[in-house]
Amino acid sequence: MQTIRCLIVDDEPLAIQLISRYVSRIPFLEIAGTIPNGTLALERIKQGDIDLVLLDIQLPDISGVTLMQLLWQQCHIILITAYPQHALEAYAWDVIDYLLKPVNFHRFAQAADRVKKRMETTSINRPPQDYLFVKVGYQLQKISFKTITHIKGNRDYITFYTHTDKVIASGSLREMENSLPSRLFLRIHKSYIINKSFISQVEKKKVHLGNLILPVGEHYRESFEKDCL
Repeated sequence: MQTIRCLIVDDEPLAIQLISRYVSRIPFLEIAGTIPNGTLALERIKQGDIDLVLLDIQLPDISGVTLMQLLWQQCHIILITAYPQHALEAYAWDVIDYLLKPVNFHRFAQAADRVKKRMETTSINRPPQDYLFVKVGYQLQKISFKTITHIKGNRDYITFYTHTDKVIASGSLREMENSLPSRLFLRIHKSYIINKSFISQVEKKKVHLGNLILPVGEHYRESFEKDCL
């Protein structure tokens, strides 16, 4: 078995020390680095040599949940957190395991063994995901990308508009923008993300999605024109 290179993403020094000690006790694990926030983690993982991310949920910039959604096709993930309420969503994104702090060594070793078995039998190169799960009340609702026409943000809530319905979920438009595939979706305004496949007409400051007309914000106009014009 080849060595599994781990990146610890956590902003708590004591948690980093504990998980680092656990990693050092497992022969097939190796620490590739420790990083205190999601932005730096994304930059580090772009180098392509990380097999496993040991990820906290409460981070100072990008949440661990958003980071999980961005990374799930690039490396394996074990979530290590003090918050149990994200477990269902985590497994929907195919994380290897969900460990609650404080983590004991036996439980950590079980999770590490799961990573080893997964890497021996599968490849990380999964097909592109064509759906997402959003939190609606105390449940997760699955929405297919191809049904979403646009998304509207309003403070701590986002509304997904589909062919026939709308779904209101908790979260921010910024986090959602980072989670969605850029091949399909584009931020055009502080309040709107659109599905590019539904664009029917483009004006200088407006975009038409069938009968719906949405504004293109000044801040987003340059990227919009590069992408769509």
